[in-house]
Amino acid sequence: MSDPAAIAAAHTRFLAAVYARLGEQKIDVLIDFPGRTHQSPIWDIAREQGVVL
Repeated sequence: MSDPAAIAAAHTRFLAAVYARLGEQKIDVLIDFPGRTHQSPIWDIAREQGVVL
């Protein structure tokens, strides 16, 4: 899925589901997708410090 509109819609659905379970709070979400060719340093930070939901 590399269609920006589809990625944005999936992000919105995911956050809505998380908020429904945990309540609305600050949550940073990184979205990966097939075909991504660049990985910024934030991915390494997220793997080291983040929590997988």
